[in-house]
Amino acid sequence: MKRFLLLPIFLFFGCSSKTTSYITGLHVFGKTTHKEPVIKTNPELKKIATDINKDKDQTHIGVYLTDKYLKIYPKDILFFAPKSTILTQEAKTYLHNLVPILSKYSEIIIQLIGHAYKESNLKKMQHLSDYRAISAAEILYNEGIKQEILAKGCSNLIPLNPCTNKDKNCEQSNRRVDIFIYASKQDVITKCR
Repeated sequence: MKRFLLLPIFLFFGCSSKTTSYITGLHVFGKTTHKEPVIKTNPELKKIATDINKDKDQTHIGVYLTDKYLKIYPKDILFFAPKSTILTQEAKTYLHNLVPILSKYSEIIIQLIGHAYKESNLKKMQHLSDYRAISAAEILYNEGIKQEILAKGCSNLIPLNPCTNKDKNCEQSNRRVDIFIYASKQDVITKCR
């Protein structure tokens, strides 16, 4: 059915290979005066990213800034032992070091996404990833974070490094918690991506 619907669309709009542009996930055929959208980053999120990058003690922290959120992720930090939801001392220190920076911004929403990797069946990995996110949330809350904290597990759906062999470092990097910072409730993404 879908194949038959595409034919009238192409016949109606035509197809010119000269003027094909890519705009927000859609291919637009024909002449267009549409300009690429300018991505505006929230100034508060930009300040947090700058604060993290300025801090010389935060060398194990990576940041990824978009127009909707700031992702804070660990570099070379062992978060959890296999099949465990107890944070390592290294992970606790990492979270502790983020508290002074995040505390300065009272309006942000913090989302913690827990991950598991090749540790059991899907149901158990979902359970592990949920509780890993909760463990990290408890640390931030107990350290004095007053902002709204959301915790969610994504099982093994978003591996940092898909491991093809028995590489322990690769598997360790996938037992982690990523932190997403949002400036408003409308921007919060609840699904695993």
